[in-house]
Amino acid sequence: MKDKKGICKYGLRPGLRKKTLTAKLTLYVTTSTLVVGLLLGIFLGQKNFNNTINNAYALANERIEMIKEPASLALYHLDQATVEALVKSLSSDPSYNSIRIFSDGDRLFASVTNAESTDDLSDKIIRYFFSDVKKRKIYPLYRDVPHPDKNEIYVGRIDYNIDVNHLVSQSLANFVDIFLITIYQSLILSFIIASIMYWLVGRPLSEFAKYIKRRAKGRGGDEEFRIKTHGSELKALVENYKFYTQENEEYLFELTEKNRYLDQLSRRDTLTGGYNRRELISQLEKYLNKENKWCGNVLVVSWDIDQFSRINSQYGQDVGDQVLVAVYRHLKEYFNDGESMFRLQPDVFALYFFEKDNNDIIQRIEKKLSFDVEVDGASLSTCIRINLTAGVAQAPDDALEPEALLYATSIGLFNAKQAGHNCVRRYSPETEESRKSNFSALNALREQLEAPSFFLMYQPKVYFSNGEVAGCEALFRTDRKRNCAPFELLNCAEDTGLIVSLGMSIIALAIKDFSPLLVNFQDRFRLSVNVSPQQLIEPDFSSQLKKLLNDFSFPGCNLDLEVTEATQLISNSNFHKNQKELSDFGVSFSLDDFGTGYASIEYLLFIGFDFLKVDRQFVKNIPDDYNSLRICKLILKLAKEVGSQAVVEGIENEVHALLMQQEGAEFGQGYHYSKPLELEDFIRYCKENGSYLDA
Repeated sequence: MKDKKGICKYGLRPGLRKKTLTAKLTLYVTTSTLVVGLLLGIFLGQKNFNNTINNAYALANERIEMIKEPASLALYHLDQATVEALVKSLSSDPSYNSIRIFSDGDRLFASVTNAESTDDLSDKIIRYFFSDVKKRKIYPLYRDVPHPDKNEIYVGRIDYNIDVNHLVSQSLANFVDIFLITIYQSLILSFIIASIMYWLVGRPLSEFAKYIKRRAKGRGGDEEFRIKTHGSELKALVENYKFYTQENEEYLFELTEKNRYLDQLSRRDTLTGGYNRRELISQLEKYLNKENKWCGNVLVVSWDIDQFSRINSQYGQDVGDQVLVAVYRHLKEYFNDGESMFRLQPDVFALYFFEKDNNDIIQRIEKKLSFDVEVDGASLSTCIRINLTAGVAQAPDDALEPEALLYATSIGLFNAKQAGHNCVRRYSPETEESRKSNFSALNALREQLEAPSFFLMYQPKVYFSNGEVAGCEALFRTDRKRNCAPFELLNCAEDTGLIVSLGMSIIALAIKDFSPLLVNFQDRFRLSVNVSPQQLIEPDFSSQLKKLLNDFSFPGCNLDLEVTEATQLISNSNFHKNQKELSDFGVSFSLDDFGTGYASIEYLLFIGFDFLKVDRQFVKNIPDDYNSLRICKLILKLAKEVGSQAVVEGIENEVHALLMQQEGAEFGQGYHYSKPLELEDFIRYCKENGSYLDA
C-alpha cells in the first residue's frame, strides 16, 4: 500500500537498496529461524535416531521380560500350548530375527523365525555407533519352589535375536521424516514469526519511529502495545499420558494377579485349601531325584472314604463337601508330624513321611480308620460315622519315581478294599501283576464288544446207547491257533457286568449258525449255550431271547441254557420269571459243573433243571479212583430221583463210556467222541456217524 508520494506506508520505499529496520529485523529473524530450524532438525533427528534405536531395543527386551513369568510357569507345568501361544504373540514383531524357548532338558518347546534385514548403511552405522548392542540374548528361566535349601529351580531359557538392522532402518526413516518435518515447520514458523514480527514488532516500530519523528517536531503522543499470548496443549498431553500410563499399570497388575491365581490353582485344592496331586508329585520329585543323592525312606499313605457316594446321595453334595473338609482336617491334625496333607481324588487323601518307623505309622493309621464327624446343613445337623481304607507304599523299596510310588500306594489301597475295607494294607507286586492282567482282559473285552471278532466251536453230545449226536455245546473262543477258552476275558466280563451284552452276542451267533441246519438233525437235537447268572436275573432276558428265537425261526425246544451255580438265582424273582417264560417256550435248562460247588442240592430243591452235567473232575480218575466212581453213581441216582437227565462230561475213553452207561447215564461229552469243532467240521462229524442227513 502506497501513499501519494510513492512511499510505502510503513517507510519502505520501492527501488531503494537500503532497507528499513523492520525489514532487516524481519529478514534476520526469518533467516535465524530457518538456520535454527535446520540445526534443530539435525539435532532432533539425531537425538530421535538414537532414542528410537535405544527405545526399540529396550522395548524388544521388555517384551521378552513380560513373557518370562508366564513362560517359566508354563515350562514348570510342561504346558507346551501356553509356551507356543506366548511365542506366537511376538511372531508379528519384526524387531526379532528369532525367538526360541527351551525346557530345562534343552528341548525346544516353541520358536519363531523372521527373515533378517540387510543394509550396508545400517551395517556401517551399527559398526561405528552401536557396537555395544547385542543382537543375541539368552534369558534363563527360574521358578519359585517351596524348598528348604533353594528358593527357585531352573526350568528353561529364552534364546532370541534382535534384528538391529531393522531398528536402524526404521530409525533412519524416522530421522529423515523428523528432519524434513522440522524444516517444513521452520518455514512455517519463519513465516509466522515474520508475520508476528511485522504485526507485533515491525508495525509498532514503524509507528514508534513516526511517533519519534512527530515528537521531534512536537507532535508526539502516547501509544500502548499489548501482546496477547495463547495457552499450549501441554497440559492435555500430560493428562493423556497419565491416563494411558495408569491403564497400562492396572492391566499389568491384573495380569500378574491372574498368573498368581493360576499358579495357586495348579497346586492347591479349592475345597480343603490343601495341596493337590500335582504338588505331591512335585515334592516327591525333589526327594526321589537321584541327583539329590538322598537315600532315605519315604512312606506314602493314601486314604479312601468308604461308601462316600452313599453319603453324597443320602445327605447331598453340600454335606459331602463338609465331610471331605472334616476328614482332611482330622487327618492333618492327627498326623501333624508328617508333611503337608494332599487331596488326590474327590474322596482320596494322601500324606508322606520321612525316616519314620513304618510299623509305628501303620499302627497309628489303624487307630484312626473310624471316627465321627459333625455336619451342619441347611436342613440337617447330625453326626456321621466315617470309615477309611488305607494303602501304604514305600520308596525306594516299592518304587523310585513319584508316579510309580503313588501307583504302588493305589495297589495297597486296592488290597485293603479287597480285604473288606476299613483296614490298611501294603503294596504287593502280585496284586499289581493281577491288575495289569485284568486291565488287558478288560481292553480285549471292550474290543470284542465294539468290533466282535470271536467265534464259536461246538463239542458234540452223544447218546451212550448208539453213539448218535444228541446235540452240542457252543464254546466261546477268540484265538483259532489256541483251542482253549479265554477264561481271563470271561472272568473280567463277569466282574464288570459286560457279560450280559457279551453273552447275548454269543447266543445270537450260535442260533444264527444252527438256524438253517436244524432240518438236517433229529427233532430232539439241542444246542447248548452257557449263560451267566447275571444274564438270567436281567428283567427282560426272556423277552430278548424269545425275540431272537423268533427272528431266526429257531424252535425253543432245540435250545438248552447251561447255568453255572450261583446262589443269587435261588431267591431272585427276575430269574424265576425268566425261567418260567422260557420253559413255557420250550427252552430247557442244564445245571453245569454239578457237584463242584456248595449250593448244588439247594439248587435242586428250589430250581428245576432238565439236565444235570456231571463235572469232568469226577470222571477223569475212574475206574481207578473208587471215591470218584461212588460220587458219579450218587449224582446219577440223584438226577434220576429229581427227574433230570444226566450228561457226563470228560468222557476220555471207552471205559468211561461203558461205566457211565451202566450206571444209567444217557448222554456223554468228551474227547473220546470229539474235541470242540468248528461248524463245518462238526457237520462233517455228524454226517460220518449218520446224525446229519442232507435235506
